[in-house]
Amino acid sequence: MLDVFGLNEKDLEKYLDSLYYLRGNLAKQSADNDRDIARAEQRMALLEVQNRETVSATKASA
Repeated sequence: MLDVFGLNEKDLEKYLDSLYYLRGNLAKQSADNDRDIARAEQRMALLEVQNRETVSATKASA
């Protein structure tokens, strides 16, 4: 069956190894992206609090 596609067992093993390697890289990248998104959300929340405090302080001094 593999001969139909011009593949032998060794070629198939290399192909599968490459797929597993790529899948691992994608999983790592996905985890990195999730971490970056979580950090950005935390930063946004902090900036929102700081903005509210600045607005309150500005209103109080006016």
